[in-house]
Order: sequence, then structure tokens, then C-alpha cells
Amino acid sequence: MDVNCASVVIIGGGVVGVELAAELLETFPTKRVSIITSAETLLTRSPPGVVRYCLRFLEQFSDRFALYLNCKVKSVKGNVYETTNGDQVVGDMAYFCTGIQPNVSVFRSHFEDSIKVGGWVSVRPSLQLDTIVENSSVVFVAGDLIDVHEEKLAQTAQVRTDKKEMPHTGYADTGYAAYIWRREFVRMLTSSRDFDLFSVA
Repeated sequence: MDVNCASVVIIGGGVVGVELAAELLETFPTKRVSIITSAETLLTRSPPGVVRYCLRFLEQFSDRFALYLNCKVKSVKGNVYETTNGDQVVGDMAYFCTGIQPNVSVFRSHFEDSIKVGGWVSVRPSLQLDTIVENSSVVFVAGDLIDVHEEKLAQTAQVRTDKKEMPHTGYADTGYAAYIWRREFVRMLTSSRDFDLFSVA
């Protein structure tokens, strides 16, 4: 990063975009930072309390922080980013924090019916593959490619596992997918059943 730049545009309002904005605002007291996101608010997969906390934090820097919701970047001319709402956002540097596309190539040849709209892999609450294919109950899927809409953070899984707690049963709870994956993986390792482990980068 050019520490001499005066302004930064962050495209994307998820965990990475918000954390980057906070770090820049705290580390560089004169830089202007803008977030452009197509969503109605920041951190759409996070609990409402987390969203409120982050918004309050960013509001401390209202003299040099700007948030553009419900829009995308339509064009870039020099250091000006024009949004679909007609805003002209100045940024000497830009960071694209718009998320990932799931790599489900290994599933297309064996479990095509498990791939849902958007390219995510469908799983049951136990994180077993949700498909009618024979023997699919021994296939567990975890990580960014599953259709559990939460922020899949390793630190959250670690905290919940260390505390040996999983008080919720719904998908919407932060850390659910990672916690279940760790629990089931340990169960498989300690069983006498043979299994293969592979990952999709």
C-alpha cells in the first residue's frame, strides 16, 4: 500500500472490507476511507448486534469515512469510482473485498444434485452432504463452499470447541458450520471406520 495516498476505496462490505476499513482509519489518521457495497447494510451474514457495533465504530470517523449502500461500481475514471447510484467516490487506491466463488468442481462429477443456486453445496445440519446419492451420508462438507450463510471464521470454531458448547441448533448462528465440522471430524478420527480426506482449494 502507498502510505502517501490520501484516500482509499474498499469495494465490498463483508468481514474483510469492514476490518480493512477499521485498520486503515485507526492506523492512518488523515486518510479518507470509503466502502461501496451492493448490500443494504454491512456484514450481511453477521448477527445484528455485530453490525450495530461495527457501524458505531466506523461512525467515530465520520469526518473521513463514507459508506455507500445498495450500489455497485459502474465505472472508473482515474481515481474516481462512479456508483450505480450516481455517486462519485474518490480513491487513490482501491481494494476489492467482494468475496469468493466456491470451487465445487469435485462435486459436479459425483454429486451434481447437491449444488444449489449460486454454486453452493447443500448440507444437512450435521454438515453431511445433502443429496440422494448412495453412501453420501459419509461425506461431510465444510468451509466456504457450503450453503450455510454465516461468516465461517476459524477463531469462532476454536472458541466454541474449547468451551465445548454449541447452544444453538440453527444454521444462522455464527460459528455453527465450523464447530460442527470440528466435532464430526474428531468423531470420525476416533472411530474405527476408514475414510478419505481431501480438500478443495
